[in-house]
Amino acid sequence: MNNTNSEIAYESWLKWASFFLLSAKGIAYLLYPENFLDSSFLNTTYLGVPLLLAACLLHAPNWSLKQFTAYLSFTILFLDNCNSFYLSSFLPHQFIEHTLMMFTPLLYLVVLKQGLEKNLRKLMLAVSLTFVGHGAFAVSWNHIPSHFSAMTQFILGLEGVYIKSFLLTMGILDFLAAIFIFTQKAKGPALMYMVVWGVLTSLARFVYGFEADLIKGVLGTLYRFPHFIVPLVLYTDYYFKRRSHSSSLL
Repeated sequence: MNNTNSEIAYESWLKWASFFLLSAKGIAYLLYPENFLDSSFLNTTYLGVPLLLAACLLHAPNWSLKQFTAYLSFTILFLDNCNSFYLSSFLPHQFIEHTLMMFTPLLYLVVLKQGLEKNLRKLMLAVSLTFVGHGAFAVSWNHIPSHFSAMTQFILGLEGVYIKSFLLTMGILDFLAAIFIFTQKAKGPALMYMVVWGVLTSLARFVYGFEADLIKGVLGTLYRFPHFIVPLVLYTDYYFKRRSHSSSLL
């Protein structure tokens, strides 16, 4: 990677985050079909092939084709999120937790066309909403998802009240990070937390997959790549700007 912020191909990072998201989601739809909106005649299998196609078309040199791919991806992922929202009995944090999954292909498109600087707020907002949604589940707003507890118990060996205490702590940190990325003094630590926690929560699906379903765990890890790649883009941009500013004062 080059040493100056302006030379870093952030759009490439977002492209690969989108690629892993779309390809893993597409394979998951084909291998693990679910009824869409509880309709027995419609399931997510029909969404798998278009997502795999979209993952491939991200690399197309034609701009119009890239636009089509990004909007197609967003539409399918939005419908998938609506399905999750419906099945959760319309929990708001269920919907916003998937903000990065829905918008990463579109974020790649706008950063590719306009550059990162003009779209920093969009990336920050998407990251913030995702962590707020994740944190709301962790602090047990409405309920703690069973797989949160199961993964915590399997990976960390915690049980009962210790699981709740751990998830409560991490949920509070999620909320704080989601706020502090919009501040100057705490932005760096908040983004670093998001990168690390994004990596760990993604890898947790892979580790837990050894006991539950390894293929499902691998796919769950891959389509969560935006959860740490997008914060990493923001942190890297912040780091080089800060270093450049410090150098100019010498």
